[in-house]
Amino acid sequence: MILTKMVINAVANKLAKHFKLDKIMSYVFDDNELDVKVKNLEKRIKTLESEKTMPYGKGTYGKKRGRPPAKKKNKPTKVKRRK
Repeated sequence: MILTKMVINAVANKLAKHFKLDKIMSYVFDDNELDVKVKNLEKRIKTLESEKTMPYGKGTYGKKRGRPPAKKKNKPTKVKRRK
């Protein structure tokens, strides 16, 4: 089984060189620009989703990732109206 796989690969390489199909072979089997971009975007999505699940106040700024502490909201004060 291993021998047949090696023979098939050798024959495919010889045919590719003979008919100058190197560019087509590299396009089919290697990663192109869009594949690289999609992989990078998937990594970014995973990191953003993992940050989303972190609780507030546990993260720090800098090298360690996480959310900053939650800010306290100021409650609006009531204005007394004159009569």
